[in-house]
Amino acid sequence: MIGPYIFTSGPKLDGPKPAWEGSIKIVNLNDIEMALDSLESINVDYVKIYDGSLAKENFYAIIEATEKRSMKVTGHMPMSADFQKAVSLGMDGSEHMYCIMKACSPKADSLTELGLGYGMMETITDSYDEQMANELFAELDQKEVYITPTLYIGKVLSGLADEDHSSDSLLNQIGEGIQKTYEGRIKSAKRAKSSGSQMREKVSSLAKNMISPMFDAGVPILAGSDCGPFNSFVYPGEALWGELFSLVDAGLTPAEALQTSLIHGPAFMDLQKEYGSVEKGKVADLLILDKNPLEDLQNMRSLDRVILKGDFTDKGN
Repeated sequence: MIGPYIFTSGPKLDGPKPAWEGSIKIVNLNDIEMALDSLESINVDYVKIYDGSLAKENFYAIIEATEKRSMKVTGHMPMSADFQKAVSLGMDGSEHMYCIMKACSPKADSLTELGLGYGMMETITDSYDEQMANELFAELDQKEVYITPTLYIGKVLSGLADEDHSSDSLLNQIGEGIQKTYEGRIKSAKRAKSSGSQMREKVSSLAKNMISPMFDAGVPILAGSDCGPFNSFVYPGEALWGELFSLVDAGLTPAEALQTSLIHGPAFMDLQKEYGSVEKGKVADLLILDKNPLEDLQNMRSLDRVILKGDFTDKGN
């Protein structure tokens, strides 16, 4: 097939009541070992943790078990858990900014004790402490923990209550079944707006403000779109570009934004010898552009040719 390489985690690891169908249920330590045996047998590229109902003790135990097996682990963190403890145990990456924000608030421990889950996020954003953040960023740099902020989807979802996506140019490329899943997010956004909640808007705003300090501190940021069913109007391909544009909007230069994809992506998968620069012996996956993206990232749209695995494709394909 002509298309992208796919690196996959296989099924997510979640608690006894998983958020997503097909996840592996983790209730005890034996479940963890069996799950990792299963994932290793199908040669997954990394382990993905989810926080639908996963106990914090099992979250920590999964990280420790993957560390012993030299398996890469990333994903969500239960809001009952401690981000810095997960980092100390060997967590390789984290998706979204919720848990990082929580680790930068002096109120985090007391809010966790109340068992508020994501309901604590407005207070977390309001109590964000820059000194705590800088100390955390230094630790993430030292431990080489990769962070995927997913700014673009945050922007899209925060506007769902007001924006009309019916004329999106890519909507007709999305199957009816997946489009049906978008309804839940729209209804949720409208309920949040009517209740006066500003949680999503506050999280999106703070996440944007955290990007430059994180990058400048050496935290390896990954460009990720989080597109898929239930994530309304976030389209494959276009959403990754949207993330890169969002990173520039957050303060990165075009070169720095491209680094989060072209350099940090291969580095996270330990593929620096195959990707990340144009030189003899590396995989020839290249975009040939008419205009310089380092001057303006929008120049990525000036696509002339695609070279895939060393073979030229026709213009426009």
